[in-house]
Amino acid sequence: MTEEEELTARSFLNKPVLARLLVISAGAVMNFILAFVLLWGIIFVNGIATVSTEPVIGTVMEDSAAAAAGLKAGDRITSISGSAVTTWQDIPDTVTRHSREVVTVEFERDGRGNSVSLIPKTDSQTKRPLLGVVPVVTSEQKGFAAAAGCAAERTAALGSMMLGGLYRMVTGTEKAELAGPIGVAQLAGQAASVGFVNLLTFTAFLSLNLGILNLLPIPMLDGGYIILIMLEGLTRRRMPQKALYYIQMTGVIILAGMFIFAMLQDISRF
Repeated sequence: MTEEEELTARSFLNKPVLARLLVISAGAVMNFILAFVLLWGIIFVNGIATVSTEPVIGTVMEDSAAAAAGLKAGDRITSISGSAVTTWQDIPDTVTRHSREVVTVEFERDGRGNSVSLIPKTDSQTKRPLLGVVPVVTSEQKGFAAAAGCAAERTAALGSMMLGGLYRMVTGTEKAELAGPIGVAQLAGQAASVGFVNLLTFTAFLSLNLGILNLLPIPMLDGGYIILIMLEGLTRRRMPQKALYYIQMTGVIILAGMFIFAMLQDISRF
């Protein structure tokens, strides 16, 4: 056997189907592992945050309508413009129904009833009216093993949320929104400005996102190669080079279109 024949026999394309599947999927698996490890460390060090469903203000955002009206942390909101508030979710739901209107917020402070009138500010990104208040958030410390379990649950929940978002975009039930390099850098900067933990959380989210996107059945992505390798394993025949070329070029066009769309969305946000 010549050296050239030996190299050809040892090439990746001549490896067993299972070996090639393991190699191709390794990148996405590492993305999932990185996301899990980051979330594990965050939960172990900082505990797991639990958001209260009670309509009690935990934090008032600076320069918000609530801050201008004099609302404070610890105030219990009881009604908004005559609509009773019994859970925290009632607050954004009621405010949304009164977009661009003056709303009257009734609340309890130190056992005494009070009320203020204000106009909710519209969020520049979501375009929804907001009071500018955050619910009470408590942190529960977790042991090493318990933190791993919580990290696994959170990783699975985030993955499910991303897949659901992709499905809604593909089916047209949700507006397609992609972030290009500019958008990702901007989001990373915003996360870093809030704190190092938020930056780590964003990194975990981004790593998980990349892993899922890389497994999409699009030619030129790992998911596309996995589909081709599985077809080869089922048919026991290697795809003709000409057909493979056209499939890969289709993938290049799809990815180029997605990149241009993401860049245009980044530019439109400025």
